[in-house]
Amino acid sequence: MTIEGLIISGRGDCSEWPDYLVDHYRRLSGINDLKKGTLNIQLNNAFNMPESSRVLSDEEWNGQDDVLIANCNIFGHEAAIIRTVKNEAGVGLVSKNITEIASNVNFREIYNLSDGDKIKIEM
Repeated sequence: MTIEGLIISGRGDCSEWPDYLVDHYRRLSGINDLKKGTLNIQLNNAFNMPESSRVLSDEEWNGQDDVLIANCNIFGHEAAIIRTVKNEAGVGLVSKNITEIASNVNFREIYNLSDGDKIKIEM
């Protein structure tokens, strides 16, 4: 399945992830050298996380919500969609047509991406 959208700026919260949270995301996504921060994408359509998504419970990371993690691929690079359960349910701070992508590459730098650029996510 291919998901399409536009690059947008986020709030910058994910660039401040503590190391223990990055370690949880690495473990659940299987992506080595996962970077802090995410690439934010406004999708053309609302997206439901796959049933196969892994769950990081709020107890595991001392957070306020469970986090869903689903692997994907962008420009041939391993990546993972990260979304809270509240956002998935439509009651969180971020709508279901916005997704955050974690990876071991900085897509903005490597591919010279800017807000408004089109992008495809392969699931």
